Amino acid sequence: MLLRHKRRPDLSIWWIAAALTGLNALKRVTIDDTAFLYYARQIASHATDPYGFEIFWYDTLTPAMELLAPAGLPYWLGAGIALLGEHPAVLKLWLFPYALLLVWAMRDLIRRFAPAGGTALLLICSLSPSIVPAFNLMLDIPALSLSLGALALFIRACERAQLSTALLAGLLVGLAMQTKYNSVAQAGALVIYGLLARQFRLTAVAAGLAGGVFLGWEAWLVHRYGESHILHHYMLAPQAAWINTPTTWAIGWTALFGALAWPPALLGLSTLRQSKVLLAVGMMLATLPLVVVAMLEPRTTPTAIRPIRLGEGDLALDAFFAAGCVVVLVVLIPIVSGLKRRQSGWERGTLFLLIWFAIELLACFFVSPFHAARRLIGPIFVATLVAAHCGLPREKAPHALRWVALYSVCLGLLFGVTDLADSRARHEAQGLIARELERLGHDVTRERVWFTGHWGFQFYSEERGYLPLIAGYADLAEGDFILAARDVSTQALPKIAVSKRLGRAVTRSPLPFSTNPSFYYGAVPIRRQPKVQMRVRIHRALESGVVPALPPS
Repeated sequence: MLLRHKRRPDLSIWWIAAALTGLNALKRVTIDDTAFLYYARQIASHATDPYGFEIFWYDTLTPAMELLAPAGLPYWLGAGIALLGEHPAVLKLWLFPYALLLVWAMRDLIRRFAPAGGTALLLICSLSPSIVPAFNLMLDIPALSLSLGALALFIRACERAQLSTALLAGLLVGLAMQTKYNSVAQAGALVIYGLLARQFRLTAVAAGLAGGVFLGWEAWLVHRYGESHILHHYMLAPQAAWINTPTTWAIGWTALFGALAWPPALLGLSTLRQSKVLLAVGMMLATLPLVVVAMLEPRTTPTAIRPIRLGEGDLALDAFFAAGCVVVLVVLIPIVSGLKRRQSGWERGTLFLLIWFAIELLACFFVSPFHAARRLIGPIFVATLVAAHCGLPREKAPHALRWVALYSVCLGLLFGVTDLADSRARHEAQGLIARELERLGHDVTRERVWFTGHWGFQFYSEERGYLPLIAGYADLAEGDFILAARDVSTQALPKIAVSKRLGRAVTRSPLPFSTNPSFYYGAVPIRRQPKVQMRVRIHRALESGVVPALPPS
């Protein structure tokens, strides 16, 4: 009697998703997480009124519609708050389905376009330096997971002529676009695949449902609030000024590629002749900018977008720009050689990947008004898929791919652990502030505590019962304490009478690198650890009265 051996289940997607979620749960609230938690809090208590409140995120209280915040993720977080309470670590565990969907979709796309890559290629894609630190309570990873999941399902639907799967794909891509508007890039890729596969009916069904979900929600917002959220921000509201010329725009994106896009570059090197030597050289070139950054003199944390100019003292920018030029060349060479080497190089799958990559780049460059590492998550994944599809053999991947996976995971963990250490160092300021207030004789029954500063500092300050110092609203009493945060975005205030500094809280991260806040905006996603991560000065109000409103801008 022959024994049938059951196929062992592939648990890789589960433990990779668990690793992403666990690292996310260890991080504290960082940058824009706070704003999305406000929307989730509103939805948890008023599910049919997501924008019916005022939010303090710039200089004063503004209608919630004024902040760009598609409702997809806030509704999921709002459900988590309603069920589990408002605990950031728990809510980050609540995001596990997004992580699982992301890794599953990546594995499914890898199996279709680069089957020889296997688990090694999945590690390169899912634990890359562009993804690991970007997983938090912000929109980027949830939107990517929905859109990639939709694309993977739609490809299955085309292969099997399944209407139900195409409908599910359309629903997911519609939700993705209402999670982050940039997901229109993946929606475009879905339509392109359907047209190339000549599945016009399924394409129309999926695209029609996606458009129905997206437009239906915007129509409901018009009915509820008198305006569409996306139209308010992209057409009706004044457009944000472009802060870059074409030259600085190109320099910034090249520098970001030089910091984050080494996984597809190293993957390309692993497919060439003399791959061991080339791979060693590539890893040294990838490490060199990080060595330069680690040797720089610590400076203060940049809280505004810096001018992008080469050769003017920002050695980190110069180093990553040079690395980016190498990355672009290294990624292109194996792709071009692979297409020439394979007679079937321009088959439907190859053409689709190249068009998808072009769509991602266009969306990255023209949809986003500023440089940010998270904008490159999609392009880097597709570039990795293209390099593997064109360069890897169909049957068995080269042994060097394991070294690429190991290096890429280490690079991703470097960024992720750095982001974790930065966030926890900033959170430590709250404990130091509490001890300083106690030393200064703070009486909670008589003296209120006001604060200036946004991002995670705002969330944790409000959690402790401190009040935001808002011009035109804050009613100070003589003797109240005022926390003046540095190294974060702060609200504008008129001049008010306060004491000299009575105390301060200063926190540091033990690591030589810093991603907070440079990973979230700017052309250099990882910098030298500054002298301090967070500085908070403690004053007292010398006069009573409402803080005067700011003059109209």
